Amino acid sequence: MKLLQGNTFGSFITKRLGLPLAFLLAAAGLQASSFTYEATSTTVCGTGLMCDGSATFTVTGTNTFTVTLNNLLTDITSAGQLVSDLYFSLDASTVTLDSSNGTFITVAADGTPTVGANGATGWGFGSNGGTAGTWLLCVICGNGVSADPGVPPSQGIIDVQGSYSTANDSITGNGPHNPFIESGATFSFTTSADLTNATADTFGDVALSFGTDFGTEVPTGGGGGPAGGPTPEPVSMLLTGAGLVGLATLTRRRQNKARV
Repeated sequence: MKLLQGNTFGSFITKRLGLPLAFLLAAAGLQASSFTYEATSTTVCGTGLMCDGSATFTVTGTNTFTVTLNNLLTDITSAGQLVSDLYFSLDASTVTLDSSNGTFITVAADGTPTVGANGATGWGFGSNGGTAGTWLLCVICGNGVSADPGVPPSQGIIDVQGSYSTANDSITGNGPHNPFIESGATFSFTTSADLTNATADTFGDVALSFGTDFGTEVPTGGGGGPAGGPTPEPVSMLLTGAGLVGLATLTRRRQNKARV
């Protein structure tokens, strides 16, 4: 059996493991600043109606971030359960909504959904009542913020179902509320704040509103805390996995040669 000597082992590390180690270091650097907050209530939408939604903030650059809004229900009953507003705080003098994108869906009287095109949501955004550092993204708006003309009360965010036949007529065949926007709508922002070292506390006081009345706020995470910690981007997880697999494979090969 041959033993790896100091110089040989060092050469092995740099030449044979250099690529996987680089992958691991790259993966560590690519971990996204992404924070998900969930708001849920059994009362705010009415007796027996559950509200459940989430907002995921993802830092995409020094002064840019996105928000993805999801309706987490699996069997929506009423328009009172639609995700309609997002409140949050961010210590910044300016936050600007650059663009938005959602998938439109129309629900017929029998509950059959027809998925339409992707496009701008028409949601409004601005300072929440003019209070510094507080912000409102909304389709059912107030506090000095307005959605695009003609949007409310339609284009609230609905959960994704194959059929909505168990929903009531505030969902099925309701002209004023159609079209809805499927869960997963994304909003892109630019801010004066430096987000380089963003943490879960950077975006505070996160709350969602549900339904077709302004102001039905539901705080997230038991009063504004995040539902989950930083989430690695898929590319980060891929690189980490590739690095670990490569490291294990090359180490095993070298050990097998050393036993000869």
